[in-house]
Amino acid sequence: MGKVKVKGEIELDRYFPQSWPGRVTIRLRDGFSHTSEIIIPKGEKENPMSVQEVEEKFLSLAAPVLGDSKVRSVIGEVQALADRESLSELLALLRVSA
Repeated sequence: MGKVKVKGEIELDRYFPQSWPGRVTIRLRDGFSHTSEIIIPKGEKENPMSVQEVEEKFLSLAAPVLGDSKVRSVIGEVQALADRESLSELLALLRVSA
């Protein structure tokens, strides 16, 4: 953390609040630096995530809590919601065992 510095960029402020832009610069020991900038972050309505990206994100965040198999079952249940009369199966899958 001691190597990380956070500072605002006035030139990016012009996009706010319509967008939440960001810029990251990595400076290497050899003096070179690499910069990446995003004006419209992934997941915003102007830059939506694909279904596959949403599933991958859910899997990466939920699998450590629910387990890989259960998370994949949740994804399947969500995909089948239009055919369900109740949310009970989905809610049961989302319960974390104590």
